[in-house]
Amino acid sequence: MHQPKRVSLMNHYIFRINHFSHRNIAFVRGIRRLGCEMFTNDGATILRSVGVDNPAAKILVDMSKVQDEEVGDGTTSVTVLAAELIREAEKLVDQKMHPQTIIAGWRMATAVARETLQNAAMDNSKDDAKFKEDLLNIARTTLSSKILYQHKDFFANLAVDAILRLKGSGALNAIQIIKKSGGTLEDSFLDEGFLLDKKPGMHQPKR
Repeated sequence: MHQPKRVSLMNHYIFRINHFSHRNIAFVRGIRRLGCEMFTNDGATILRSVGVDNPAAKILVDMSKVQDEEVGDGTTSVTVLAAELIREAEKLVDQKMHPQTIIAGWRMATAVARETLQNAAMDNSKDDAKFKEDLLNIARTTLSSKILYQHKDFFANLAVDAILRLKGSGALNAIQIIKKSGGTLEDSFLDEGFLLDKKPGMHQPKR
């Protein structure tokens, strides 16, 4: 098979996964395609659930996993961005441009993007009030695409308070989440110390 044609078929396979990931999120008619009943709008969960055997498609799935593990958000965004880049590259391949030239262009664009982000970045870690507001804005942005978006201010404050109590240690495993059924989402609270989800025994004090 001619090389550009092979690349085109490979990209088409990737586009189908990408199309699935952002067009059929949490729709009833789309859940059966995962092989089980599942309701989710999380890109990483969807891509983990889709079986792929194409090497290029696996790269797309692995990229989403790394994004989820390192950042914890933006899995759908990086997948859509990568698929769009590949789609644009396909047009260039059709114009007889060599893949290595396209890759070199991507690397140059990456360097420019990094430099632009570095120049636009601000470090407010010396100002406690501004630093907390930065964290709150990040948390609100993340929660805007989650099921909690209607309560994003409440949970943003909860999450940021928990992070600030770590005092910069980054030991996220020190933050434990206990799930309890019943009540409302805003019944959630942050407590100092150690909580045990236990009931008192017979004839034992309740406090």
